[in-house]
Amino acid sequence: PPPIYIKNVNPSELLSLFFGTEISSHNATPMSWEMGPVYCRTTYDPILNGKLQDMVRSGSLGEDLDVMLPRGAKFYKHGWVLDLGKSEKLAKKMLQRYGGLGYIDSKQAYYGIYGSGSLELFIPCLGRDDISQSMENEDMVKHRARDCFKHLVVCEVNEKHITGHECRLDKDVSFRVGGVLSEITKPINMTGTSYWGRNICFDVDVPSKSILSNLGKSKETGIMIEVSVETASVMVNTGPCSLSHIIWQQLSSAKMNGSPNLTTLK
Repeated sequence: PPPIYIKNVNPSELLSLFFGTEISSHNATPMSWEMGPVYCRTTYDPILNGKLQDMVRSGSLGEDLDVMLPRGAKFYKHGWVLDLGKSEKLAKKMLQRYGGLGYIDSKQAYYGIYGSGSLELFIPCLGRDDISQSMENEDMVKHRARDCFKHLVVCEVNEKHITGHECRLDKDVSFRVGGVLSEITKPINMTGTSYWGRNICFDVDVPSKSILSNLGKSKETGIMIEVSVETASVMVNTGPCSLSHIIWQQLSSAKMNGSPNLTTLK
């Protein structure tokens, strides 16, 4: 049967990310729904598998420091800082005197301001041997990112904001996806995508001209993402931008993209 909350998905094009895709049937059997490949990476602890930190290629600092140590404003001039939010750090300090009370979770995230520069990440195209082999066999041929990536979602840390001037990922941040600036970043209105009435997850459009690339000697195929704060008024004291989760949905084969062959750019 179809999902009962299908009308609640906003934007509607994210339906497949939450509920999958309807599989057409030529007989009298009831319709069925199939989930496409969906992957995620996070900075939150504890992590069983898939650290967002492992995707970062450049533009960050603080990974080798205790998250409970203070980070001054000067840190942010050298890159996006892996840290805890002010309220989260205060709460953990209060719990430390009682041995943590068994809480092992940690809502750390990458925080950036206008002067932090670009945070560069590599998102892998997983399980698509057809694309990887094609890129190995055809030198100087560029493959479109949309052959692999259907949806790209970024989320900020879920924490209470009190200044009223905090960063918004859809208004103060730019996303360069596969070498092309993404022009559309939409807030997602769905269960689990808001905190204290604030949208924390956003759908970042993968531009039609974005291209896939191989990561160094490993030859792993994926897309490069550059995240930059574009609003000069975004500072540490007003509320920096944060990045804590990346979720992406892939096409399981080229045929799911409506074409029998991979699209290439010469």
